[in-house]
Amino acid sequence: MKPILLVLLVALVNFNLLISQDPHPGTPAGKGMQGNDYPIVPVPYTSIVLADSFWLPRINTVHDVTIPHSLQQSADKIMNFRIAAGIESGPFQSYFPFDDTDIYKTIEAVSYSLYYNYDEDLIGTVDSIITIIGMAQETDGYLYTSRTIGSFLPGFPVDWLGDLGTRWMTVHLISHELYNLGHLFEAACAWYEATGNDNLLTIAIKAADLVDETFGWGKLESYPGHQIVEIGLVRLYRLTGDTRYLDLARFFLDVRGPGGDEYSQSHLPVLEQTEAVGHSVRAVYMYAGMADVAVQTDNPSYLTPLNHIWEDISTGKTYVTGGIGSAAYNEGFTTDFDLPNLTSYCENCSSIGNIFFNHRLFLLYGDSKYIDMMERILYNGLLSGISLSGDRFFYSNRLEANSSVNRSTWFTCACCPPNLAKTLPVVPGLIYATTGDSIYVNLFITDTALIQVENRQLTLIQDTRYPWDGKVDISVNNGGGEEFALLIRIPGWTRNEVLPGGIYSFADDSEAKPVIEVNGEPLDYETQKGYAVIRRNWADGDRITLDMTMEPRRVEADDRIIFDRFRFAVQRGPIVYCAEAVDNDDNIRTRRYSPDAAMISAYEPSVMGGIEIVKLASTQLDGTPGDDVTLIPYGLWNNRGPASMLVWLMDYLPASYPDSLILILDDDNAVTNHVSEWEDINGIFDLYNPVSSSDKGYSAFGNWMYDGGTVGTWNWVQYNFSEEKTIGSSEVYWWRDGAGINLPDSSFISWYDESGDSFIKIESTLKWDENILPDAYNKEVFTPVKTAKIRLNFFGKTMAQGILEWKVYSTNSSSPVGLIPGDGAGIRIYPNPVPDRFTVDLDWPGDAIITVINSSGQPVYSNRFSNRITIDRSDIGGRGIYHITVTVNNRLFKGKIIIP
Repeated sequence: MKPILLVLLVALVNFNLLISQDPHPGTPAGKGMQGNDYPIVPVPYTSIVLADSFWLPRINTVHDVTIPHSLQQSADKIMNFRIAAGIESGPFQSYFPFDDTDIYKTIEAVSYSLYYNYDEDLIGTVDSIITIIGMAQETDGYLYTSRTIGSFLPGFPVDWLGDLGTRWMTVHLISHELYNLGHLFEAACAWYEATGNDNLLTIAIKAADLVDETFGWGKLESYPGHQIVEIGLVRLYRLTGDTRYLDLARFFLDVRGPGGDEYSQSHLPVLEQTEAVGHSVRAVYMYAGMADVAVQTDNPSYLTPLNHIWEDISTGKTYVTGGIGSAAYNEGFTTDFDLPNLTSYCENCSSIGNIFFNHRLFLLYGDSKYIDMMERILYNGLLSGISLSGDRFFYSNRLEANSSVNRSTWFTCACCPPNLAKTLPVVPGLIYATTGDSIYVNLFITDTALIQVENRQLTLIQDTRYPWDGKVDISVNNGGGEEFALLIRIPGWTRNEVLPGGIYSFADDSEAKPVIEVNGEPLDYETQKGYAVIRRNWADGDRITLDMTMEPRRVEADDRIIFDRFRFAVQRGPIVYCAEAVDNDDNIRTRRYSPDAAMISAYEPSVMGGIEIVKLASTQLDGTPGDDVTLIPYGLWNNRGPASMLVWLMDYLPASYPDSLILILDDDNAVTNHVSEWEDINGIFDLYNPVSSSDKGYSAFGNWMYDGGTVGTWNWVQYNFSEEKTIGSSEVYWWRDGAGINLPDSSFISWYDESGDSFIKIESTLKWDENILPDAYNKEVFTPVKTAKIRLNFFGKTMAQGILEWKVYSTNSSSPVGLIPGDGAGIRIYPNPVPDRFTVDLDWPGDAIITVINSSGQPVYSNRFSNRITIDRSDIGGRGIYHITVTVNNRLFKGKIIIP
C-alpha cells in the first residue's frame, strides 16, 4: 500500500452522501430529518483502510493508470483553458461545448485517490491546471471556455450555444453551462477537503455567486438541461454554510416543468413526477439532488415522488446487472420491461448516478434493499465499464454482444472515464454507516475501519474473500464493554430475492439460511429491513462470523420482458455471470441448457487475477450433449480482447422440428462480410420464429454501417458446416425498421463448390412469392446441392438489410413452409363469415403463431397465442377472402375466413 495522506482525517461525508439515494415508502430511519441532515451517516472512506484483493487493486489502478491516462487524453481540454486564459491562441480544441467538465471530474478523482496514493507530483500537476482554470475565468465569475473562446474547429455544434454573445441562452437544453459548474463545485470541495488548498474553491465560489446573481425567482427563471448543479450547490453549501447555494439548488428543482420535455425531466414539476423518464443520467442526478435538498431544507415533499420513481425503476426498468437506461436514441428510459440485451445502453454514468440514488435512500430509510441494488451495480453494471488495466472503457454496457464490440481508449464525449475514476476510490465509504448507537455493515470487504459511535470511537475489522466466498469475519476492538448494535446486512440473494422490485426470480428457492456466530456460538437472529440486528455489550476482540452459502443459481425474468423469454441468467452471490466466446470456441449461441443442467463453480487464480468461474453443462440444438460452457463474471468481460458474449442463456426447448431442417451445431458456424456492432450474425439460426419485423426475439442480424458502406453493393451471410450437407430449400425472414434497414432489392442463394473453390448461384425451381415479402418467411425450393458452405447474397440500393431467421432444409419439402402439415381438424375458426370479430381455437399444445394473408398473398396480421385467440375484423382489413396459417411446434394448420 502506498503512503496514506494523514491530513485526510477530515470526514468527507459530503461525497459519501453524494453516492446514493432512493427513498422507499415508510417512515425514514432513526429520528427523521431533524438537524437538517440524513438520519443515517456514512462512515467516510478516509476512516477506512482496505486490505482486500478485489477493490484495493482497482483503486490503485485508478491512481497509477486511469488518472494519468485521463490527463493525457484530455490535453485538448486543458488547451481550451489555456486559450481562454490568453496563454495560447486558437479556436476551441475539442468537439463538445461542455468539455470543461472532464477536467473537473479528473481533479475530483485525483482528490479521492490521494488517500491511498499520496502523490506530490500529481498534486503539483493539478495545482498548475487550477491556476490556468482561474486565469480562464471571466472577471464576473463566468467560466465556460467554449463561449469565452468563441471560435471553433470544423464540425463543432455551435448551434448548441445559441447566440454566442448571450450566456445561458440554451442552458435548459444543451449548452450545459450549469452542468459544468456542478462538476466544478464538486471538484472544488473535494480538492479542498483532500489538500486544504482553497485555490479551486475560490474559483467555484466566484462562479456560484454569479449563478446566484443570475438565476432565481424574478431573475432568469430557467433550469439546467443536464442536472448535477443541484448536487454541487448542496455540497458547496455544506462546506461553506452559505444558504444562498442551498436556496439556489432548491430553485433549480422547483422551476422545472411543466412545458419542458421528458428527455430532461422538465415535462412536469418535480413534485408531480412519479415515473423515471428520459435521459437516465440526468434523471438519477436530479433524484439525488432532490434527496439532498429534501434533507437540507427539512422538506419531505420531495420524497413522495422519489418513492414512486424508485419503485418504477426497480419494478420494470432495471437490468439484472443493475444497469438502467435501455435505449440509445435518448440514452435513457423507455417503457416498462423494454430491456433488450443486444442493444442495451446502460451508460456508465447512469450506473454511477443510480449508486448515488440508492445510497441516499438508504441514508433516509435504513432499508437494505437500496444497498442490495447498489451492490448489484457495483459488482456488475459499474465494473463492466472499465478494464482491469484501467485504460480501456465501455460507454454503454450491453448484456449481449458480437465479436466486433470492444472497449475504447477514450471517447469524443468522455464523461464516463473520469466519472469511473472518481467513483472507485470512494467505494470504501459505502461499507459502513451509523445512526445513534447503531452501526450498519453494508458491504463485505476486507478492511479496518475507525468508527465514531455516539461519544466513543471503536475499530471494526472485516476479513473476507467476498464476492468469491460468503464467509465474513468481523472483529470489534475498543468496544469497552459498552452496549451498541451492529446491523449486518443479509443480502437479498441469500433470501431468494434476485433484486428488489421482483422482475427477476431464482428458478428454485434455496433453503440455506445465512448463519451468524458470535465468538463461535450460533446466534438466533431476527432481521429488520434486511439487517440482522445484534445488540449487546461488546468486549474487545469480540468476533462475529457471517456465513452465506454461495452457489450458482438460475435466474429467470418476468415474462413481460420478451427479450428474456425462454432464457435464463446465472448468478452466484452478488455476481451475474456471462458466457464469453474466448472460453467457449465462439459458438456460445448454439448452446442450449436443460432446466436441470449441472452447474459447478471453481476459483481460477490464473484467470484475470483470480476469479470464480462457473461450468455449465450444455445441450446442442438437436438435443445431444454439448461441451461444458465456462461462465465468467459479467463485470470482467472483454478483458481478453473482443469476443461475443451472452448474459441470458437459452433454454433447451424440445420441439418437433422437421427432420429436413439443418441445425447449426457446435462444430458449425455462421459468418458474414459485415454485421453492425449492435446486431449479431448468430441470431439468424436461433430458431426463434418471429411474427413481424419488430419481433426480434433473442437477437437479429443487420449490416448497417455509419458510412453506408453496405449500401449499393452485394453483401452476404453464410453457413459453414463441419461436413457436407445436401440442401434443397430455404426460408428467409427479413426485417425492416423504417430507418436504416429495409428489405433487399435483390437476393439469391449460392453454394460453395470445393473443386472450383468458388460459389455458384442457385436457380430456384419454386418461390412462395416472386417479390421479397416483409413480415413473413420468404421460401424457395431448388435442385438439391451438396456442400459444406451455403451463402445468402443480398443487395440494397438505398438501405442496409436485416435478417431475423434463415433456415435451410436438406430436401425438397412438399410443404412450402418447411413444416410438418397438421391435421385440418386441429383448428376451428368461428363465426365464419366474420361479423365484428372471429375466434381461432387450436387443439395442439404450445406457443402458436397465427398469420392472416389477403388475396394478394400479403400478410396483414400476425400474432402469438396459445389455444385460443380472438381477432377484431378491423385488424384485418376490408371485404374479401383471407387465408389463415397457424404454426405450432413446427406443425402447420390452414384455414380461410370470409369478411362480407
